[in-house]
Amino acid sequence: EYDILVVAAGLQQNFNVVPGLKETMGKNSVASIYSLDYSPVVWQNIQALNSGKAIFTNPCTAVNCGGAPQKIAYLAEAEWRKRGVRDSIDIEFITATPGIFACPEYRVALEKQMAAKGISPSVKTNLIEVDGDKKIAVFEKEGGEIVTKEFDFLHVTPPMSSPDFVKNSPLANAVGFVDVDKETCQHNKYPNVFALGDCSSLPTSKTYSAISSQAPVVVSNVQSLMEEKEATRIYDGYTACPVLLGDSQLMLAEFNGYTMEAIPTFWPLDQTKPNAFFYWLKRFVFEHVYWHAMPNGRWYGKYMFFEPWAQHKAESTETKATGPTPSEHAALKAQVAAPSTGTSQASSSSSSDS
Repeated sequence: EYDILVVAAGLQQNFNVVPGLKETMGKNSVASIYSLDYSPVVWQNIQALNSGKAIFTNPCTAVNCGGAPQKIAYLAEAEWRKRGVRDSIDIEFITATPGIFACPEYRVALEKQMAAKGISPSVKTNLIEVDGDKKIAVFEKEGGEIVTKEFDFLHVTPPMSSPDFVKNSPLANAVGFVDVDKETCQHNKYPNVFALGDCSSLPTSKTYSAISSQAPVVVSNVQSLMEEKEATRIYDGYTACPVLLGDSQLMLAEFNGYTMEAIPTFWPLDQTKPNAFFYWLKRFVFEHVYWHAMPNGRWYGKYMFFEPWAQHKAESTETKATGPTPSEHAALKAQVAAPSTGTSQASSSSSSDS
């Protein structure tokens, strides 16, 4: 039982959704950084490849950190160039999304990076089957055309969704994510439920930076609910993706996931251009943040270690979503416990950032 529920369950990786993928993962030169079991094999395959075709995929669903599927392509390209075998390897980045990145300003910059590095991008093309023994990957284009490609190394970003226990619950929306208000992170039906991070329906990119900006909002609004006040603190859609480009260079893509507007923090630096300073931040500062500052509630996204001024929405003229009375609370718990009728099992979402 609970009085207030905060859901931050992340995403699950659905390797079994693509026929043949689960059976060949970790062997036949097929691997993924999105798995503790298979991630060590990724670098082993990159180091072993001296010629042939390398394919890096990105699905049509939301994923953890939408920039990561292309980060590994850049790192692999740098490694092959360092070993002197780059000219013997054909690299493709194949994504089911309309572009290689959601924010237009950074998308253009990353397209230039791919062109400079000789990586061939394909968009609106989804991986639908893998034959590991024959080293064949099957893709479907937007219009339904089926394309078959041979590979010597295949890096797969699997389709993802909220965990089954979330998408099968009454808390989920039609595509399986916890249905919350995009500003307050408060559930649209159950006012004593909040969600943040990747399992939420917040229509922004699912990144660590987004979560660190959402957490103070949830804390403040939960406190307001406990005090029987309206939840008014808002999340503005901020998200960021530090895109590793190899050669100790990094592009720090900061943007509003709601408007897709670039919102750089480090003015006057041009954040569409990679540099070593951003790489240094990623390598040394963000590591400390990940393991120490963020888990202890001392990291605030673009505000870094400084707790930001709280943004609040205008007072509502409608009935306020305050804390439930004892009788309302009992009714809410009964509703949440009731079996769902018609919750979709779809795992796709419009909030993937690339």
